[in-house]
Amino acid sequence: MLRIKGTIYHLEAQINFDADMMIRVFEYGYDTAVLKKTYEGKVRTLEFPQARVIYLETDAKTPESQILRLKFPGKPCYDYEVINFDLLKHTLLELEKQGFAILLPFYVLKLRKQVKKAKNSEERKALSKPLKSLVSDLMDAVDHCKAKGKIDEADVPPLMDGLERLYHELFSRHKELAEGDIMLQEKLDTYLSKKLEYYEDKFRIENSIKVAKKLLADGMSAAKVAKYTELPLKTIKALQSKHKVA
Repeated sequence: MLRIKGTIYHLEAQINFDADMMIRVFEYGYDTAVLKKTYEGKVRTLEFPQARVIYLETDAKTPESQILRLKFPGKPCYDYEVINFDLLKHTLLELEKQGFAILLPFYVLKLRKQVKKAKNSEERKALSKPLKSLVSDLMDAVDHCKAKGKIDEADVPPLMDGLERLYHELFSRHKELAEGDIMLQEKLDTYLSKKLEYYEDKFRIENSIKVAKKLLADGMSAAKVAKYTELPLKTIKALQSKHKVA
């Protein structure tokens, strides 16, 4: 369940078609509606969240939507319909535009069936290049989502980690496909190193600011404080002005 600007969205992820999925979607939606029930006189209203079933893979049996028919005694039937979202029928750009960056790691499933059907080393080796290209496109998509502000800097490592874990689980037992795993590990290491450097710099600056405030309070000149803390002089002067230090 996701709450976005006051609206609740209910997302279910599925890899194979399940005829009972709609019953579970209805049950979860009903439980959420009960929690958000409203009252207007003698009328009680249950508002269901907007629901989608996200299929990470589909086959010929997977319908475009699923319907749960509700029958009430002496009343017309009501069809509760939920649209299915077929992940692999969308391009990476479409996923970005629709704000589905969280699904990007699962896009590596696009070549899972081909690898599974490969009968020998040569056939798997032939899939190495398109799989490597897919991994590269996925890493670029994550970077693009960050550059466009669709995800935060902190979202990148978990997405890359999810992609690397899934790739490792699906393909790394085949030596012909190990290169993609190496690419992902290197990329993830780069992100984590940058994140560590960011927090190290942030911690250093925060400590330097604390020291600068104490030195200014002790009467040291802004120029000397800047020299000792290695902070920009304009930063020291801003601190001096903000805290009205003489």
